Amino acid sequence: MAGSLAGMLAARTGLSPVMVGRADELARLRELATTTGEPAVALISGEAGIGKTRLVAELVATLSPALPVLAGQGSQGHSC
Repeated sequence: MAGSLAGMLAARTGLSPVMVGRADELARLRELATTTGEPAVALISGEAGIGKTRLVAELVATLSPALPVLAGQGSQGHSC
């Protein structure tokens, strides 16, 4: 589970069962994932706590299990 989308969500607490205010973004991502026929990349960025991980989770939940999805997360590094 570590490194997976499920692992990322497991670290989050207090998730609402209903995602609010992201219908347009979710529709755009779903269209990108399902209609191009070509590999696609979407960068989802923003301030901490605005629902980036939740948005990806909601997207993945609506896609065919046969559709490959790669998800990751970054963290601030320390320069040497």
